[in-house]
Amino acid sequence: MNRIWRALLDLALVLWIVRVPVGTTALAYVLLAEIPETQDLLIPLAQGHPFWIPVFFVSYSLLLAMPIHYSARLLLDDDERFHVLLRRRASAYLRALERWAPRVLGAVPFIALMVSANRAIGNLPTFLSHLGLTDQITAQLHHLMIWTGVVLIIFIAYAVWRSSLAATATVQWIESKASAARPVINRLDIAPQRSRITASGRANHSDLGRLLLILLFGFFVIVLLVRPSLIAELFPRTFAIALVLGGWLPIFTYLSSIGRRLQAPFIFGWFLVAAVLTIILGDNHDVRRLSIKAMENGYSRIPLQNAVDLWMSENHCSGQDCPRPIVIAAAGGASRASFFTATVIGELLEEAKHHGLNETAVRKRLFAISSVSGGSVATIMTVAALAAGGKETQLPCPPTPFSLWHGGQIESWRGCLEALVTGDFLTPVFIGLTFHDMLPFSLWLDRATMLERALERRFADVMARGKVDPLAKPCPASLKCPFMNLRPRVEFWLPLSVLNGVSVNTGQRIITTALEPTYRESTTYPQDCATAGSAGPHRLFAEAFHFHDLLRDRATLHGPRITLQRALTGDYLFGRIPSDIRLSTAALNSGRFPILLPPGGVRNEEHYMVDRIVDGGYFENYGITSALELVYAIHAVNCHLKPFVLVISNDPEVPINAQEMSDNTRDTDFVTDLSSAFYSVSRARKARGTFGIAQLRSALHDFDDACGGSFAHIRVWPQDRTGGSSCDKASRDPRAVSMSLWLSTPVQMHLAEETDDKCNSEAMKNVWKALESTCEAK
Repeated sequence: MNRIWRALLDLALVLWIVRVPVGTTALAYVLLAEIPETQDLLIPLAQGHPFWIPVFFVSYSLLLAMPIHYSARLLLDDDERFHVLLRRRASAYLRALERWAPRVLGAVPFIALMVSANRAIGNLPTFLSHLGLTDQITAQLHHLMIWTGVVLIIFIAYAVWRSSLAATATVQWIESKASAARPVINRLDIAPQRSRITASGRANHSDLGRLLLILLFGFFVIVLLVRPSLIAELFPRTFAIALVLGGWLPIFTYLSSIGRRLQAPFIFGWFLVAAVLTIILGDNHDVRRLSIKAMENGYSRIPLQNAVDLWMSENHCSGQDCPRPIVIAAAGGASRASFFTATVIGELLEEAKHHGLNETAVRKRLFAISSVSGGSVATIMTVAALAAGGKETQLPCPPTPFSLWHGGQIESWRGCLEALVTGDFLTPVFIGLTFHDMLPFSLWLDRATMLERALERRFADVMARGKVDPLAKPCPASLKCPFMNLRPRVEFWLPLSVLNGVSVNTGQRIITTALEPTYRESTTYPQDCATAGSAGPHRLFAEAFHFHDLLRDRATLHGPRITLQRALTGDYLFGRIPSDIRLSTAALNSGRFPILLPPGGVRNEEHYMVDRIVDGGYFENYGITSALELVYAIHAVNCHLKPFVLVISNDPEVPINAQEMSDNTRDTDFVTDLSSAFYSVSRARKARGTFGIAQLRSALHDFDDACGGSFAHIRVWPQDRTGGSSCDKASRDPRAVSMSLWLSTPVQMHLAEETDDKCNSEAMKNVWKALESTCEAK
């Protein structure tokens, strides 16, 4: 037992010395092997041109595996106290740990790749087998695993025979050239008397390796300070994994080494200094705003009564003869939600001709979209595309193929909307999170702004291919346009956007919409039709803040730190008076999921912080609460109107029957006291969504007698691991469907297939019935 305990202590000591490479390796394994969204990234690599596979492994080895190996070896070789222990103990086990720990750590990223590829096979949608694609993609992923195994063997061989390779003439010549950098390396050497490398007179040890680490960190600093968006384009998606994981490895290795010499917590000090500077100077996570000069309509917002009258005018009706206003509730769920929402709305526009309608008729029927997170990105993209299509609802996307979209040439509204939301929105966030937001106390772009710009570029690229640049068109045919310009106008109806975020200060909703916060009931129709009980004014969305009201909030704060942070904001420095936000920013007002995206600081016109906004899913992930309130208000304004609510959700893991227990519970979880609190909060966001569906069924029951149904739910249905699926019984362990900020072709195909799935057929029939018919008042 004593020998076992000493062996464990020796292992713990070695792992502590190389804690930076160990942490990087552990993060690489968790990211690749445990997260379906990362596993999804390997599919396009496996399916792509064979040229990209060796390019990937070269970058993966040079930027991640080899730096991990060399950093661990350098830390062990430099640690004088560790080598004193080696000489005193003369332990073969300890010697073996010194020799093999760096090799194993460098090999783990390759093992994680193989595990990730194998799990990606298990996540493939079952319907692909009917298309003959499952075997093809499986074989491609197996080939990738074989390639990974080959590169792993090469890496192990390199690590074992590294000393022999270093003795070759070529390497010796390169080492001689690298020795020119020794003065720079020596200047970085703090407390050299406590370094085994320097103190033992081995001043020329690993000049090349240390120089490469310095150059690697220099490259990352360039990424940090200069053009992160360009680097995101050069290292997209899978290629960004090594960049993201290895980015800070050199500097943290250096800090760890110096910390061991001086017995001081330099890494902890790094984070402490960054945190303190952020507290003093403020962060760079403020919501981007636009000056009033950029707006056409100033602060003007639309009263609900005016919106209802305008909608009826566009549909050439006066009340009882009106079609049913369609209110969509689009759930959150990153790019999965964006794509599925775009697919469903695109399907309605595309198939309208088969139901006696056309695209213009469907556009005019859509009254509003209440959305959350990824659903909000699809909402903004869709309404902006409808605006670009003009009064005739012409297809704004040119008939050309687009990268990253599963389809061929765009020929319909469905293809257009899908292409808009399938850009690479993942890499900019990864690059921003890894570099810019590690030091967030500056005027440089944070990851939210980088994502907003990626959304703007994707929209412009899809719209501009083969056509005039849409930025030359009048707003709102660009995501750079002010949000208040994306609104219905006389003789040109556009669906109203209701984007749901959450206030950090209160936990209530922050809603970004062009609608006024209050409404009055109609005095034209019988009062017993009204739902609110009095003429008003009534709050349109109860206990919710309107984002544009926060911009005009008159709050002022005092104190030296507040004054300093206010003075350092870009708008204050340049004398701008912001009063609106871009369309891309409005989409992210609803989608700031913590960690992935930062909370957005909301500043008023005087540049004082009045609140912070995060993902709307923390209140309710389906957007149903706001949709239901809007339905009540429309009916109160004109009791002859009976709105129809279409819920679009995308969570295959959510039980079909709300009373059914999902396969989440374990007898004992890891650190149950903490994990239970986290899981209960994170899963409640979806539970409130399913509860909202139950509320819809109950609340709209009064409309059903006159209208024959007032609600439809289109969802992504669960699939068994064995390949089966059911419309009335959920799988206890359904196949994962990636919800990343980017989707592979198989996931896109799976989501697109769901609109034709037999499980959604009844809901689609109800939607078409609502679009085709009027609804007489009781």
